[in-house]
Order: sequence, then structure tokens, then C-alpha cells
Amino acid sequence: MFTSKLSSGQQRGDSKLKNFIMKTDAGLRKLELVLVWISGAIILFMMTLISIDVLLRYVFNSPLKGGFELIQFLFIGVVFFGISYVQGVKGHIQIDIGTKWMSPKLLKLLDIIGYIIAIFIVSIIVYQTGVEAWRSFVSGDYSMGIIQYPLWPSKSVIQYTNQD
Repeated sequence: MFTSKLSSGQQRGDSKLKNFIMKTDAGLRKLELVLVWISGAIILFMMTLISIDVLLRYVFNSPLKGGFELIQFLFIGVVFFGISYVQGVKGHIQIDIGTKWMSPKLLKLLDIIGYIIAIFIVSIIVYQTGVEAWRSFVSGDYSMGIIQYPLWPSKSVIQYTNQD
């Protein structure tokens, strides 16, 4: 009788945990979609900026000042805002020449090992870019060029979008 109550309590606890994980996952999926849309908007802005720069350069012989540097910083946002969504839909490039003969269980095990390694590596990257972003913010670090852009926003994008 005691064991049945314990297993019933465990089931309720497992159900609560499962419900929490499902709600968290749904929230993160919505956040990923928002970030992908922001990434797409940045791409449209970059295309417009490049078109204006080309037009000014070849028609009026006066390129857009700081446009090239701004494109470089915006590209960081494009890549890192979309990376978690692509990972979620398994859209990254996969080379299956060595794995197509493996069983599904072995593939799942390899995925888990890969995720554990990725968590370790990404944790180091997130920590280090956080330190660098803070250092850039405190020191007032700016890019070199005609227009000096602050470096800490692009470093922060790398840190906060890699916590998948």
C-alpha cells in the first residue's frame, strides 16, 4: 500500500515536471520565432543599406559613410538570432555518410553525446563573450573606422543568443 502511494506521488511529480518542461519549451519556441523574424528584418535592412551604398558609390561617387562596418555588426545579429531556431528544427548541415548504417538507438546516443559536448563548449563561449561584452561596455570600446560603433552590443548578441 505504501509503495502505491509513493508511485502515485511520483507520477504527479513527474507530470508536473513534464508540464513545466513542455511550457518552457513552448515559450522558448516562441522566442526563437521572434528572433528569427528579427534576423529576417535585419537582413532586409542590410539589403537596403547595401543597395543605397552601391547607388551612392556608383551614381554620386560618394559611398555611405560607415555602411560597411555597420553591415559587419548586423551580420553577427543575423547569424546568432537564427541559430537556435535552426538547431530546433534540425536545419544544420549534417554529413550522414558515416551514420546512415547505424541503428536509431545508436544515432540517439551519438546525438546525446554531441549535445553534452556542445553544452560544454557553448557554455565556455557564452561565459567568455559575456566577460568580453562587459569589458567592452565598461571601457567604452569602439570600432575603428569613419563612424565608431560601440563593440559591446555585438558581443552581447553572441552571448545572449547562444543559451539554447
